[in-house]
Amino acid sequence: MIQTLQTLQLILFAIPLLTLLAIGTVILIKPVSAINRRWMLLVFLPMLLANLLAILENDSLSNDVVLSDWRLWLILVTDVALAVGIIFTFHGFIVYGLSATETEDTLVNILRAEGYEVEQRMGEKRVLWGRIRNAFILMVQNGDQSEDVWITSRGDEVLIRMDSPSGLHLLKKTLSAIQSTKTTYDFRAHAMGVLYIVLAVVFAGLSWIFFFEPRLILIE
Repeated sequence: MIQTLQTLQLILFAIPLLTLLAIGTVILIKPVSAINRRWMLLVFLPMLLANLLAILENDSLSNDVVLSDWRLWLILVTDVALAVGIIFTFHGFIVYGLSATETEDTLVNILRAEGYEVEQRMGEKRVLWGRIRNAFILMVQNGDQSEDVWITSRGDEVLIRMDSPSGLHLLKKTLSAIQSTKTTYDFRAHAMGVLYIVLAVVFAGLSWIFFFEPRLILIE
């Protein structure tokens, strides 16, 4: 049982590492990339699950202790709350290689070519922690159905969000066309890819310190 839990922990530690490496590589290599923010769930959720498995791995915990120890229940509730918050936070797409204006123009051209009516305007969008950012807003009309696309920018990142599942489905259909946009490669617009790769290396080091090295010491 313990060996199975350790194997699962190893897999869970590997998933965030590989995800960060993959995202960083895509951002650096492709002139224009659109990253689904849902991929970030593969960074955070495995870490939360590995935390729970570490508790189950403890041989000293009996069923009675698990049921009566309020600290274990606090960890469980905290992990579940964090997981729910992460799932609701990471949605939409981040574009690298295009400015917010270029992204807006590209989306407008793609959607109009698909037969949608698009109205452009400026507005504000409340983002994480209640901050308000200036946003390009596209009102996309298809018959009786209307969807709003919010485009905000932070540094060299352009965030595209839609507030409904149907809107997200509409946005997904434009991703390949966005990533096919011809533009001059500018490393400064892709520098975030280096950060993702550095985070992967740091995570690998922390995983070694807190997970693998203690087990090697026990074996010795």
